[in-house]
Amino acid sequence: MRLFSISLVLLFFYCQLCAQNSSQANVGSDENLKELAHNIFEYPSFVEGIIILKDSSKYVAKLNYNRILGKFLVIDRIGNTRPFADPDKIDKIIVKADTFYYSKNGFMQKLTHFVNINLYVNQTISYVEKPKGGDGSTPVIISNGSKLAYSFEESKSENISIEKNSVFRFINEYFIADKSMTFYEAEKKNLYDRYPMFKDKLKSFMREHTVNFNNAAQMEKLLEYLNGL
Repeated sequence: MRLFSISLVLLFFYCQLCAQNSSQANVGSDENLKELAHNIFEYPSFVEGIIILKDSSKYVAKLNYNRILGKFLVIDRIGNTRPFADPDKIDKIIVKADTFYYSKNGFMQKLTHFVNINLYVNQTISYVEKPKGGDGSTPVIISNGSKLAYSFEESKSENISIEKNSVFRFINEYFIADKSMTFYEAEKKNLYDRYPMFKDKLKSFMREHTVNFNNAAQMEKLLEYLNGL
């Protein structure tokens, strides 16, 4: 997968939905460290959301999506912050205007709202390498004085510090799903395999329009066309 080394400021996930699938950044400066810390969580602080399970039961909790862990963290009744115990039981999570589904060991955020076929993204931040001279372990990521993955506090972006000169990779993985909610990687072959009856029309559309399957805006236009067939 091709990597691009560009300014961390341009790597914000909020601005990356229409950009390349993955990007790499060296977070050596204090400013870049702060920006990376800001993007570890989907929301600035834990917010109230609705967790709906596959058995149709639901409950309200304060939660936040952590891109480094690739998990939703939930604040339990006694105030501890922890990942949801059994994500395979989740049908969907609704937070504000956002909807997330759990599939392929990751949380898929719904990007489009068409009738039949929609686009989803799984966003993660992964460690690439540690600064030279390190002990070979993963970078130190601290939240409220504890390692981020095991924090028992309500983690907020301003309380997170990251070891300088570590390299992290920002990843957007795009998927498509119809009403069956079976997720497929957003790529040409999967589109043709799933909708062979529209293959010629899809080919014609893609000859006339620029369609990068790692570009959410272009994929949205393609799916808008497909939904209208």
